[in-house]
Amino acid sequence: MTYRIILLSILFCFVFSYFNTAEGEKDMSETIEKSKESIVSIVFKLDDEKFIFAGTGFFVSADGYIITCEHVIRDLATIHIILPENLSNTTQLGYIKIREIPQPNLPVFKISNKDNFIPVTLIDSSRQYDWAILKANLNKRHFLTLGDYNTVREGDEALFLGFPFSNTNIITHKAMISYKGNIDIEANKVKGVQLDGIVNRGNSGGPLISVESGEVLGIVRATYGNIGPYLKEIAEGKRSTQGVGLGQIDFGLFAREVVNAVDRHIQMGIGYATSIEYSKEKMLEIEGKKRP
Repeated sequence: MTYRIILLSILFCFVFSYFNTAEGEKDMSETIEKSKESIVSIVFKLDDEKFIFAGTGFFVSADGYIITCEHVIRDLATIHIILPENLSNTTQLGYIKIREIPQPNLPVFKISNKDNFIPVTLIDSSRQYDWAILKANLNKRHFLTLGDYNTVREGDEALFLGFPFSNTNIITHKAMISYKGNIDIEANKVKGVQLDGIVNRGNSGGPLISVESGEVLGIVRATYGNIGPYLKEIAEGKRSTQGVGLGQIDFGLFAREVVNAVDRHIQMGIGYATSIEYSKEKMLEIEGKKRP
């Protein structure tokens, strides 16, 4: 009798654990699918057809308000977004380096329909807390709900979505909150969290979403590293790499291409996110002004 009770208890625990895990995975999948509908790519328009990715943003209202990082749009003379469903109509042409975005070897894309470029207006921003609020002339958009940063605990699970490495698909990462407290942004102490995953170029400005509530807890940002001064000089052509060759192979050119490839795809820093409370305060002010 005792053994039967023990076996039944083990079976009950197994079945409960199985269905509890399955339900959790289902909830996470639903959260991802719903969140993707609110994500936008923020781009720098080179001409009527060509653009480069600047970062990620997300709708926070049905009438077109968008939140992103201030550093994503800081040096852009004009700001445009492309909705995710229109990114499938793009073709990569090559790479470029421009003054407006301080990153090397940016992929250049061509879009088939210039009407897919949607201009946005900068409403407000904070360099100190690295947030920016944009406005697109769009309505009836899916949007994310801004949560309460004070509920965040170390060990909580979260999701972040975006366009890493100028990917034309929305990529989702799952992370654990490994630290909650003050983080350094340009000599400022800012409330935020550190993630146990690495945030890549292009993720900046995306939402950090609670797996439990589906609400936004922060704005994703990365600590950029670099390839080191010696390799950087090679990439920029400041250090001579000539004098060695084999057949038709130019090892100088080969070295620069390898360094540039490493710089494009290297994991650049530990991921973290700033608290959503800074931009949420401004959005509450905007929502208040919209009410009659």
